Amino acid sequence: MERDAGSVTQAISPIGSSSIMDVLLGLAFIIILIFFLAWLFKKFGSGSLGLGGLIKVIAAMSLGGRDRIALISVGDKQMLLGISPGRIATLHVFDEPVDLDGSNQKPLNMPKGSSQEFASKLQGLLSGSKS
Repeated sequence: MERDAGSVTQAISPIGSSSIMDVLLGLAFIIILIFFLAWLFKKFGSGSLGLGGLIKVIAAMSLGGRDRIALISVGDKQMLLGISPGRIATLHVFDEPVDLDGSNQKPLNMPKGSSQEFASKLQGLLSGSKS
């Protein structure tokens, strides 16, 4: 088959406006999907995926830099953890739940002097981690 020399052949553009729109819509869908999955993960948490919500962070407080303390609940026990970049240390294990709202003002069932001992250990750990 011969082509007529006078016929005009039309070159097909590799990038058309419809293909650019398809790519942009695909990228927008992927970005929206990533944000939606991140929101779901944040809302339901990573603890509910693996451990069925057995470990819960009740409260956390920054001590400056990258050091923190956290009160976590594991089953019917609560633990106070010291968290630094290279180490996690158990500072105290509470037999009874800690009253966070302050409605129950009775002291914890701890032997006399143990709260002072705990405070001195905490102070020693904090001063040791700074130096």
